[in-house]
Amino acid sequence: MYPLVVRLSVGYRRSEYHCRRTTDDGVVLSDVGLGDQSFSDAAMRGMGELRETGDWFVDYRELSETETYRVGFEELVEEGHDAIVGLGFACQEDLEYRCG
Repeated sequence: MYPLVVRLSVGYRRSEYHCRRTTDDGVVLSDVGLGDQSFSDAAMRGMGELRETGDWFVDYRELSETETYRVGFEELVEEGHDAIVGLGFACQEDLEYRCG
């Protein structure tokens, strides 16, 4: 079982050097997916801004590619992402199944 946790910080301080590592996150988009000009697009714009900092890597899955939310979550977990987020209530059952 892998913990699915949202992180708010990515750095730590050791002696006089500031050490950072890239946070590797996965997102399962809502059933409408990219191009909805709403929830999924807004989330991915924010994730895109995080990517531009160079401190975050964000991968995503769309229902049109995976056919089920469960497959999307499974793929992201198998790839070893630090955090995985599901957008919308429709994926809640599959997210809870994967966490259980």
